[in-house]
Amino acid sequence: MRTITVKGYAERSKAPDTAELFCTVRGEDEAYSAAYNKTEEALSALKNALCAAGNAEKDIKTGMLRMRRKTEYAAGRAPEMKGYVFEQTLSLRFPCKGDRAVKTAAAAAESGCGADFSLRFTLRDEKKLRQELMAEACGNARRQAEIIARACGEKLGGVKEICYGGDAAPAPLAARAFSQDAAVSP
Repeated sequence: MRTITVKGYAERSKAPDTAELFCTVRGEDEAYSAAYNKTEEALSALKNALCAAGNAEKDIKTGMLRMRRKTEYAAGRAPEMKGYVFEQTLSLRFPCKGDRAVKTAAAAAESGCGADFSLRFTLRDEKKLRQELMAEACGNARRQAEIIARACGEKLGGVKEICYGGDAAPAPLAARAFSQDAAVSP
């Protein structure tokens, strides 16, 4: 049995329909409880600003709370403990419509809490797009294999092996799918 190996390809452009905001607030002080309270105050200010920008409180999710000791190091001296730093993460996922992403980012930036943040654009249903692209790539691979088999005067048999993975997972503006091996029967 001879084998034809082809690589199926599919690509599609799609505008993002969802935005995800990831924020980190900090509180720092010599005293443990004061550092924690500053973090909570910053988190509250950030949540209030995000809600005032039109986001629902139920969509705002807190994540990791991290505490570390602030230590000062100097040559010739033992490390000296100078206080505590708390960091609290927060995320918000929302539909990417109109100027909502701009308003939400501005709310985070202008909240007065000194939050660091990033904004990511994605698709609400990446899984559906991935499945559609896999089907398109499969069809593309089969068409290529049929052309090669016909040019060689052979008939295309069943699929012998499928290697899924490709170059990358679907992203909002482009995506690729997988490779397919097809067997040729005389």
